[in-house]
Amino acid sequence: MDELTITHWIPAISTTSLTIFAAWLARSLITTRLARSVSHEFDSKIEGIKSGLRQNEAKVEALRSGALSSAAAMVTAQYTKQVEAVDTVWASVLRMRQGRYVAKSMSLLKFEELAKVSPTDSKIREFVKAIGGQVTLEDLQTNQAEKARPYLPPLAWAYFSAYASVLATFVTMRDILVMGLEDPLRYFNPKGVGELVKSVLPHHSQGIDNLGEPYLAELLVELEESLLAELRKVVEGHQSDEQGVRRAHEIMKLSSSLSQSVKETFAQSPKI
Repeated sequence: MDELTITHWIPAISTTSLTIFAAWLARSLITTRLARSVSHEFDSKIEGIKSGLRQNEAKVEALRSGALSSAAAMVTAQYTKQVEAVDTVWASVLRMRQGRYVAKSMSLLKFEELAKVSPTDSKIREFVKAIGGQVTLEDLQTNQAEKARPYLPPLAWAYFSAYASVLATFVTMRDILVMGLEDPLRYFNPKGVGELVKSVLPHHSQGIDNLGEPYLAELLVELEESLLAELRKVVEGHQSDEQGVRRAHEIMKLSSSLSQSVKETFAQSPKI
């Protein structure tokens, strides 16, 4: 056999090299295409996820905006009701102010002594009628203001109730004397008004104990100012505290008790 030379290997090497190169090239193309395919699919999924997140964010933002808008609307509506309640109560206070004249006049009289003789003394009845003014208990009714109560803090309403009860008490004292009710003190306790005012204005307790009705009549202006201060707190957005709620509870108990005694006086006492 003839000895093989380098020239015999060249074709074989060339063929083998081409085959290897072709295989490498094919594998490279396949790998590239696979990588691109996978990359495209991955990018598509990522974009889908991003799109979903954007949609979810939009939904969350819409829900958040809706919730905030609803909350803001509720707060606005509540505040509007509170302001209307303040207007209603203060209008009632202005209407009741005429009762302060009756309180002033009656505070100058010795009620308990006159109550004993008025049933048999027409001159006393006429005298009290002449100085007692024209205000009636109907003028001091709180029915119109009752609709405002749910929108007011307990202490503001308690002050208003106390103010109305004090005025109604003095008007009741006048009516007892004018009508000549017999033995009204069996049902009506004029001392109760002092306890009520002390619960609202405790710093005046000593003066109330020492001076009685004349001092109480003078305190009606301060009582009204205290109520006004509480109503201003409502307009300014202040919230009730625990101490205020407790005070309101005590004031309302005394106010309700006084109002009940007024009702029982005219229901039970025989008239002349």
